[in-house]
Amino acid sequence: MELSIVIMKIPIHSTNFLEKFRPTNAVKWENIVPFIPMSTADVVLQFICAFGGPDKTIFEFGTWIGRSALGFSQNYKQVMTIDYAGPHDIGHIYGDYSSGHFVKDVPNVVAVNTNSLTFNFTELENMFDVVYVDGDHTLEGARSDLQNALRLVKQNGYIFVDDYANHTMGVNQAVAELDFENTYEITDFNIAVLVIGD
Repeated sequence: MELSIVIMKIPIHSTNFLEKFRPTNAVKWENIVPFIPMSTADVVLQFICAFGGPDKTIFEFGTWIGRSALGFSQNYKQVMTIDYAGPHDIGHIYGDYSSGHFVKDVPNVVAVNTNSLTFNFTELENMFDVVYVDGDHTLEGARSDLQNALRLVKQNGYIFVDDYANHTMGVNQAVAELDFENTYEITDFNIAVLVIGD
């Protein structure tokens, strides 16, 4: 997968993320519903898929309709995704789909419909090669999801954080508050990447 994208290190670091961590896996992307507003762009999801493999696992905060989880399921051995579609979940617009609609019958996807703020992640610690954070975009929610992501990810793993460049949400501030040394911003993708064990 050849990508021409802008990478920045936070703080500035001499190593370019793609030079050091470029994925080499071919990406499968079959029968994925075309881009829907509020979805993450295909190129970003495919970039995350390139870090997968037959022995790799991924955890996703923010299932929404399951479009991203379906793509992950084709590129990772196991996908676990969490989404809260309860009565107070006013930020989500599901339209004709329900939460996790596209992964309801996918055998290597476990979809949990509960609030990540109250979910007990203890049994999942250090289990995932990749964590994708695209859940609650408030400061409180992003802080919580990032702290849990750090618990879930294995050594030498990656945490991808969506909507990082959108300063009207809490995601950017939550990442900044972590002050995590090995954080990269991929500006063209609007994501931050935390490299564990860099």
